[in-house]
Formats: sequence, structure tokens, C-alpha cells
Amino acid sequence: MGSKVTDIFNLRKTLFFILIWLFSSNGLLFAQTNSPLSRLDIKNGSRFPELEIFVEIIPKQVKPGSRFTLKIWGRIGNGFYIYSIASQGEFGPEPTVLVINSPYLKAVSELLESDPVIVDDEAFGVPLEVHKNDFTLQQDFVFNTHQAKGSFKISGSILYQICNKKICSFPINRDFDATIQITD
Repeated sequence: MGSKVTDIFNLRKTLFFILIWLFSSNGLLFAQTNSPLSRLDIKNGSRFPELEIFVEIIPKQVKPGSRFTLKIWGRIGNGFYIYSIASQGEFGPEPTVLVINSPYLKAVSELLESDPVIVDDEAFGVPLEVHKNDFTLQQDFVFNTHQAKGSFKISGSILYQICNKKICSFPINRDFDATIQITD
């Protein structure tokens, strides 16, 4: 009797691992079906286009304690969008977020964005504010007044989701860095 229970357990375990393998083999099951996932652009192993960004610091040289603007220019592939930085209700998507990883900087303005557009998002079933194609994010910062002069790397990330009208990616964290010159 004990061997029959062991055989059943081993069979279930084997089936479980086969299912895990099928679903984790780069979309093996999805690629062989007519799923909308199989028709999406695949870039860098992803079924969603990559968010292209360019980071600009204005001005490029500042004194400690002086204000400067960090501006991010973004571009998303045709047919896709990312959500606005604004909260879109209790049951809406998570907004796009800018994260700066420097203890020497202090934000002195709200995060601003280019004008979003409204789309009827089928996943949420409501109109939502999004960015298509090109967009900008910008925020003003100051260095602490005791910051040493020289070249300083500002590191950060954008947390966002890329979507089309039917599906969304899991949240994506896109790292970036830019250099600013600290002068006397």
C-alpha cells in the first residue's frame, strides 16, 4: 500500500515539474497558440517594447545648494503606453514613479509630466491618463550645501508598466544615471 501512495506522489510531482517547465520555457505554450501575447513585438526577451529614455540636467553645472532640473525624455513603441504619474482612483493602475537614489539631493518641486492623453483601458474598464509615444518627466532638486565640488553621478529609476489596450507588463524598474558638475 505504501508503494502505491509513493507512486501517486511521484507521478504528481513529475506532472507538476512538467507544467512548470512548459510555462517557463520562454512562453512555449503561448508561442504555439493564437494568443494576443504571441503577436506582440519581442525585444530583449520581453513581449513589450523597451522604454527608451534620455536624461538631461539643466544647468549642467551648479553650486552646492543651487537648484537644478532633472528632465527625462521617454519614448514608447507604437500601440503601447505607460500610465500617468497621477493617481487614477482606488481601483486604477499604479502611477508611474520617479525614484532618485542619492542622499545628497533634496526634491524642491513636485514631479511634473507632459500632458497625458486619455485612453479607454480595457483591462481596467475605464478611461485612464497615459503617455503614448514621446513624453517627459521633470523635477527640481538641490544638493546639500556641504557637497564637495567635482563631478557627481545622479542615479535613479522609473517604475512603470507598459500596456496596450488589452494587456500590461508587470511593473518594470528602468535604471538611469546622469552626471552633474558641482562648482564653487
